[in-house]
Amino acid sequence: ELYSLGSLTRLISFRYSYFNSWLALEIEPYAIDRPNINNAKPINDTYQFLNNHASQNLLNDNFETGFKQSRAIIHYKGIGLSYGIMSHWWSPAFHSSIVLSTNAPSQETYSFGTFKDIEKNNFLFGAQLIVLPYRNLNNDKIFFSGLKAHITFNSNPKMTFGFYRTYLSGNFSNLSEFTKGIKNWRIKDAALLVIEPLFGQSKRELSYTTPGTPGFDMWDEILSGYIKLNFPDDLLEIYIELASDDNRGNITDLKA
Repeated sequence: ELYSLGSLTRLISFRYSYFNSWLALEIEPYAIDRPNINNAKPINDTYQFLNNHASQNLLNDNFETGFKQSRAIIHYKGIGLSYGIMSHWWSPAFHSSIVLSTNAPSQETYSFGTFKDIEKNNFLFGAQLIVLPYRNLNNDKIFFSGLKAHITFNSNPKMTFGFYRTYLSGNFSNLSEFTKGIKNWRIKDAALLVIEPLFGQSKRELSYTTPGTPGFDMWDEILSGYIKLNFPDDLLEIYIELASDDNRGNITDLKA
């Protein structure tokens, strides 16, 4: 989460954690000082949005304070609700991530689901739904919503099957022109996207789909599935992950 704009950047933070049988609190305030920020030069093309370039927003802020990786969780046996300022890593891999990564700083996050795996016989199961509300560069109110789930079989090798489904949706000024009846897009609407039907042919009558299409919508969507094998005795993990645009008309379209 730290990007050094000049030759010197100072970060100071401390962390407090508290856990009991139904509550978890994690708080990490931080301060970043960039004394020679004026030496950095911004770029104005597409690459300004990558994490290894200076953006104009950062260049206007020599000193920054806030919270990162901080949240409160209310749960029952690991299933519950959470609110906080969090960063997220959604990937079966350690380094690369297709869907959601910690290259982005901690952002306001609402989440519901399991906060530790549920164990039953030789199986482990986990699932979580998240919504991140924020504003884009045009000051539109937008949402990143996602659903992840996995099931692990404790064998040798240990086998994990999982998927990620994410949407980027928003309350744009011209929203009603691209939908059947939505004028005000809310956080509840963004959250429900991830449990809507998979294919467009099953969504034709929903209010956010675009008229004249086979159930398509204007949202940015990703569907990813993976299989991972873990060989604990050999300290080896092997995985394969396949991802696609989630805006598919039917199963034939998805296969293609």
